[in-house]
Amino acid sequence: MDRDFRVGTWLVQPSLDAITRNGATIHIEPKVMEVLVCLAQRPGELLSKETLLHTVWPDTFVTDDVLTRCISELRRVFEDDAREPRVIQTIPKRGYRLLTRVPLANGAPAASNLTAGDERADRIRRANAINSLVVLPFENASGDPGTDYLSEGITEAIINNLSQLSKLRVVPRNTAFRYKARTSDLASLRRELGVDAVVTGRVVQRGESLVVCSELVDLANDAQLWGQRYNRQLSEIFAVQEEIAAKVSEALRLQLTGEEKQRLFRQHTLSREAYLLYLKGRYHSARRTGDSLKRALPYFQRAIQEDPDYALAYAGLAEGYILLTWFDVFTPKEGIERAKTAALKAVEIDPELADGYTVLGFVSTSDGDWRVARSAFLQAIQLGPNNSLARSWYALCLTALGLSDKAIVAIREAQQVDPLSLVLHHHSAWVHYHAHRYDQVMAYCQEALEMEPNFPLCRLWLGIACTEKGMHEAAVASLQQARERGLMDVPFAIGFHGHACARAGRRAEAEDILRQLAKPSQAVYVDPYHISLIQVGLGDFDEAINSLERGQRERSIFLTCFGKCDPRLDPLRTQPRFDNLLRRIGVGADQSD
Repeated sequence: MDRDFRVGTWLVQPSLDAITRNGATIHIEPKVMEVLVCLAQRPGELLSKETLLHTVWPDTFVTDDVLTRCISELRRVFEDDAREPRVIQTIPKRGYRLLTRVPLANGAPAASNLTAGDERADRIRRANAINSLVVLPFENASGDPGTDYLSEGITEAIINNLSQLSKLRVVPRNTAFRYKARTSDLASLRRELGVDAVVTGRVVQRGESLVVCSELVDLANDAQLWGQRYNRQLSEIFAVQEEIAAKVSEALRLQLTGEEKQRLFRQHTLSREAYLLYLKGRYHSARRTGDSLKRALPYFQRAIQEDPDYALAYAGLAEGYILLTWFDVFTPKEGIERAKTAALKAVEIDPELADGYTVLGFVSTSDGDWRVARSAFLQAIQLGPNNSLARSWYALCLTALGLSDKAIVAIREAQQVDPLSLVLHHHSAWVHYHAHRYDQVMAYCQEALEMEPNFPLCRLWLGIACTEKGMHEAAVASLQQARERGLMDVPFAIGFHGHACARAGRRAEAEDILRQLAKPSQAVYVDPYHISLIQVGLGDFDEAINSLERGQRERSIFLTCFGKCDPRLDPLRTQPRFDNLLRRIGVGADQSD
């Protein structure tokens, strides 16, 4: 019995391991649900313990205690009393009996191969075309936080697969994952995201056993269009992900082209071990902190060892290297070269991989290779129109070239695709700051901080914008908070803080930060750009240009991407040395477009 049924006032959904009453849903373990289904298939009849044990655990020896625990869990959910049972009766030394009638959820059995619920879902599909959906983060029901990477990875794979379908708008990962820690009703999802349907699920992994439950719900009618439970081995993870995406597309009655069918069922690796290592790398990389990015790299490297032709792992590795270079973990020369090698390998292995071109574009932007950067971003957007990261990184490339109007168009397009992404709010603040639009910077930052008060990058941009608006005490406070929330020892945050202190008239404090940052014994690389900012704030313009020239020799990514438009460098723009410096990195007055 895979169809939904009722036990008294409770709705039982075997495909989801879910029991619901009055809008409150309780998820139970798969084996507990199987015990309930066995009882429900023969209501009113005595089922012996031996029958239940053989049916639910056919190839495994378990004791009666395991079955007793399952019955106790069902009684807890149904608020049943073993002494005065209304739902499940214990027949001493013999077995158990379900005391209630078990109607199907629609009220009666179907007269055809479709249940009445299926027929209702079909009517809903015909009456209401579903053109958009969100895949919410699948719940990790394993009881082990160490397997979060698996539930997140399965969710992301389904999002990526469904995003290949041209007739369906799928909410991107970053926005969908904003709902991981939130409890939202169906009306809220429809209102906030503007979607017609939602895919939800839960994952249980124990050893080599993998149980995935998923359902598709029409938000307008609060109706389940599809639901299924998969009891598989971990080695079958590819098949489960593909089948969920395929079943969703079938349930929506989408007409797929031959090319879309190929993309929907495409596997980037056949190695289970490589894939699981990649998922662990993605899990850490998505956190976007220096420490999490450092944890991600070894997983991508090991995934490549397992499968040397795994293009996605190379793309993940390239992204890790270039982002860690922005965190000053690697020198620009070391980080850029490693990232470029990995990105080029990704697109060499798979010329149709949008992720490969996306990261190649950002690596090339960071290196000032503007022709390759713009070409790679445009290719990435063509291959993945819903790739919000490609659009937002492209906006940063245009900003670096001084093309602020075009950059603002690009970042707004990215936000239309992925409106709740914290990363895109960070990028939007970046773009508008370099366009001297400080009120918009502050608005984006405040919006992001309402979603996540501890997001340090938007506290950083908020502080920088406050400096340019003359709100110096607020600027210093915001930059200090950014450091306290995860950027304390990150050189760019220290440099930004020092500049704000200098502009606020805290000269002694700024000079102390400058001495700390410029110490030769620094354990991490310090981009000379950060030092120059403090020197500009202190009015030491010649020394600031000296630092920037050293940065140019060292391939400073901050100089490359910020130098053209950073308002903090405005006091240097009348200096011929500074103009020559911009020309050497390809962003001189006549080199932008």
